[in-house]
Amino acid sequence: MRITIALSFLAVLYTIEALPAESADLEILRLRARELKWNIETIIRQLELLRTQTVEDTLQKISVKWNEEQDSHREYKTLLLSGIRTEINIAKTAGKDVTLCYTEAIQGIEKNEQIAYKEANECGGSAEISIHNNLGLIANLISTADSLSLQSDSIFLNCHNSDDYRMRSCIFNELTKVESSLKSLESDSITAEMTIVPVSKNVITQASNCIKQAYSLTYTEGAAIRMRVTQCIETITSATTTTTTVASTTTKTTTVYAAIPINFDYLEDEYFIKIKNAKLNVEHIVQRIERVQADTTEDALLTVTKRWNQQINNYRDYVNLLFNSMRREINNAKIRGVDAQFCYDTNFWAINEHGNIAYQSATKCQESAEKSIENSLGFLDNLKSLGYELIKELNDIFLNCYDDDTTKMQNCFLSEFGKINNSVKEFEQNAKYIEYNALPTSNYVILQATQCLNNAYMLARFESQGAMMSNSRCVRNVVNKNLRV
Repeated sequence: MRITIALSFLAVLYTIEALPAESADLEILRLRARELKWNIETIIRQLELLRTQTVEDTLQKISVKWNEEQDSHREYKTLLLSGIRTEINIAKTAGKDVTLCYTEAIQGIEKNEQIAYKEANECGGSAEISIHNNLGLIANLISTADSLSLQSDSIFLNCHNSDDYRMRSCIFNELTKVESSLKSLESDSITAEMTIVPVSKNVITQASNCIKQAYSLTYTEGAAIRMRVTQCIETITSATTTTTTVASTTTKTTTVYAAIPINFDYLEDEYFIKIKNAKLNVEHIVQRIERVQADTTEDALLTVTKRWNQQINNYRDYVNLLFNSMRREINNAKIRGVDAQFCYDTNFWAINEHGNIAYQSATKCQESAEKSIENSLGFLDNLKSLGYELIKELNDIFLNCYDDDTTKMQNCFLSEFGKINNSVKEFEQNAKYIEYNALPTSNYVILQATQCLNNAYMLARFESQGAMMSNSRCVRNVVNKNLRV
């Protein structure tokens, strides 16, 4: 009797001592969850700051390029107006009324300036849209972080259980999963910082070229306006000169000149070789970008497909266990003389339906992954577009610089090639780490697709388990009903 009392006392003592230990374990898990939540929110803040700063820096640099182009245009405009005024003043000194010539010239210059400003403004707007679209990777990382934050918030609620051991085990496992995902997110966030640098440079380069193209019209038209002023003054001078007109029959002869053949013999010299090598270099880089884009897309989607197949196999194994358990219940009922086959049939089809729904959801996951990888690799499309533009500019050097004057032609080659070659070097630098930059994009798409697939089949498992429990209740009710009879 004394031994029994002593054992009972010890049991009570151990129970009392165990409660604080369990409470302490839960408190440790709560602290761990709070730390996890804080780390996730820190990542979100860093990513949002990175996105904001990148957009602001990119647009600020584009604004500087635009201001520089406007300054150059103003200098050219000042010189152009100065030359026109000089010519107008000379004509006025000679007693000619050339006010109309001057007015038309001013109107033409202002019109071209307005057109250039409008087109340059559109370049800036397109650049803003482009940088936002090309930062989709950061937006996706923020979305992933938000998802992890929600998961961390719901851990204690989802793991609540009257069995303390099971609850603590569930919380521990869920925290471990989220922490593992957070490590991957942190790694991808670090890589994202390196990825956006060439993306930003590419947007700036494209916008700068667009703005230059917009203002190039003012230089071309400016020369034409200056020429029209001269012609206008000459026309007025000719009209005010008294001449004796002798009526005569004139036969108008139109002379057709054959096109001057372009001699491309000079293309065999060192200038041609330099341009040809630069063009080949750009073409090779573009081909490399296309290969990286295709390989990254293919690898990502192949991995997603493998993850999907794993989910299908795991779900099939899980469902087979449920079916075996349900069949045992039906067979046990048969042994007792009760036919509960309809319970099995009803819930069997319910489980199959849950599997079909999961398959449809998984199909959407894969389709979403295909769109996501395409959008996230948009910076490679921009790089390719820039490469094609450089190739076109290199090809145009031959025709744009052709001149009968060999010296002028060579100077033009040197000048134009120097400008484009700098862009080629920058293009080469931006494309240097595309494989490394594409990797986090692929990892992110795979992570998102895997989570999507997990959610689809997790719901199917939950609903299928409910169907198994429904089968058990149905069999139990049928058996009890027959026993009462």
